Amino acid sequence: MLEELLTTLTSRQRDAVKHVSGPLLILAGAGTGKTTTITGKIACMIKVRGIKPEKILALTFSREAARNMEKKISELLGQGTNVKVSTFHSFCAELIRDNSEKCGVSEQFTIFEEIDTAILIYKELGITSRNATLYSSTIAKAKDLNISIDKFNDYLKTKKESLLIFAEESIFEQFYTECKINLNTFHLKDKTQQKTLKDEKKKWQEFIGLYDEYRKYTDFIHAWETYEERKKTLNCLDYGDLNRIALDFLNTYGTAELNDTYTHIIVDEFQDTNYVQFELIKHLTAGEQNITVVADANQSIYAFRGAYSNNIEEFKKQFGISEKDVLSLDTSFRSTNKILRVAHRLISHNYPEDRKSECLLLKNCDANEGKNVVVQETKDEGEEARKIAEQIESYIKKGIPLKEIAVLYRTHTQGRQIRQVLQRREIPVLVKDDADYLKQPEIKTVLSYLYVLNNLNDPTPRGTEAWWRLFHYNNSLEDSDSVRIGEYVKKNKISFQEAIYHRLDKIGLSENGCITVKNVKKTIMVLSEKKVLDVSELLLEIYELSGIVRHLSRLDTMKTREAFLNLRNLHEMAKHFEQFHNRELFGFIDYLEVLDEMGGNPHLQGSRKKMR
Repeated sequence: MLEELLTTLTSRQRDAVKHVSGPLLILAGAGTGKTTTITGKIACMIKVRGIKPEKILALTFSREAARNMEKKISELLGQGTNVKVSTFHSFCAELIRDNSEKCGVSEQFTIFEEIDTAILIYKELGITSRNATLYSSTIAKAKDLNISIDKFNDYLKTKKESLLIFAEESIFEQFYTECKINLNTFHLKDKTQQKTLKDEKKKWQEFIGLYDEYRKYTDFIHAWETYEERKKTLNCLDYGDLNRIALDFLNTYGTAELNDTYTHIIVDEFQDTNYVQFELIKHLTAGEQNITVVADANQSIYAFRGAYSNNIEEFKKQFGISEKDVLSLDTSFRSTNKILRVAHRLISHNYPEDRKSECLLLKNCDANEGKNVVVQETKDEGEEARKIAEQIESYIKKGIPLKEIAVLYRTHTQGRQIRQVLQRREIPVLVKDDADYLKQPEIKTVLSYLYVLNNLNDPTPRGTEAWWRLFHYNNSLEDSDSVRIGEYVKKNKISFQEAIYHRLDKIGLSENGCITVKNVKKTIMVLSEKKVLDVSELLLEIYELSGIVRHLSRLDTMKTREAFLNLRNLHEMAKHFEQFHNRELFGFIDYLEVLDEMGGNPHLQGSRKKMR
């Protein structure tokens, strides 16, 4: 298998595979066979160079990438190969658990997602969802850059010193209010007064600007401190904690044991490393500098997730990289030459003038020129969606399989519009995006059961809306019956639940309408007796008693498979909620409403989220 792979590699890939000792920088863009190169290199190190598998550590940034790498290594070397393939955060979490006492944490800690951070801050402090999300991302980025809360406090002290020039700390708020009033009424003064107060006006403006920033940082630091205290009581660590605590441990207790364990290090997606992760890499290679990093120079222009844009240059300096230690994979196995040239021209604009030569032009492996890139301009999103659908229909007529057609979109709104147009034209769609799964029909129906159960004793508009969705699930209730219920409620000025529970015989529904309402009420009655269950268990009961699972099981389409995946994700989300919050229905409803308000994505066990 390995011999066969080596014959298919390009000359540059073979050079990378054979380079075993010392540092190596591989510059590789998307579609250049970097995973094949990495796994081929690992296989060659073991099979040809005799390096023990357990001495090799491969680090990447996502669980999916790690699984893919493990799979390819197994295909080359067989099952049971003890190469350590891990995400940065998984590696740090394992290091911390193995040394929990020295790290000062409980071995049984759990890991907080960024959206959990935002929700905790939102609920604990009662601030706006926008600020909660902003605080959450700022805390994460600060930790990635090794900026501690103490450094923020130091900065706050300098701001306070600037404010003390104008007023004593005890009257900051009062003086701020006076300055605002003075500025707001300044236009009412005559020109002589305005001229006299010109210098005072500048002082008022300066103080207001300084105090606004001072309050902003004060509020943020308070939120961060509250978050850390609450997190500690929950025995949780966030992703930033994992990197920092692992680094602190290595700084305190040294790296001898780790350097003895791993003698060869490979880092994928190196351009995404942040400051703390780069420091970890230095520790991992303190014994021997047998390190290979794979980076996409085009992506290094951006500072994703606290990554700093010059980390490739820093790597060269740290490890004394010369030109012979840099390999550029310049062959694309994915795109045609015309696409590659267009992409190169566009991406080159991201580089400053003195670095444009670093923007590598890739070439197709088979010298395939391909067709011209077409730029289609439309007047609005609706026309754009229709144009995309028409193009897909033309591909289908040419016999191109659906699985070979993909649509990439920038925003979820665009995605929804395109999906709706395709569905209206009965073109099957599989969405590789979990952000909107809570808005899918099967999930909305399940959540409606939860909302109804939560509102039985104290009806709310949201509960009423949920009742309507249950009645109309699979078009069960006819429109004429819906109108009769609505008119009766409005005419008699009663609640929706009053009408369907106590006056159903007076509404004048059709026979089928009465059956539909009674069946839903019967299901609700059975489920209401199970409200004491944990919310994750209650969901399983709803899946069964509502008939949703039975209905989907009778079908075997791409859409139903996606629906089953959505139901599984909802259940995993409930389990995650129970781990960090509570197990009761009302708490889960509150959690859902906060998520909706924040526009956040819930934690999905089976999602493609990165564990960096």
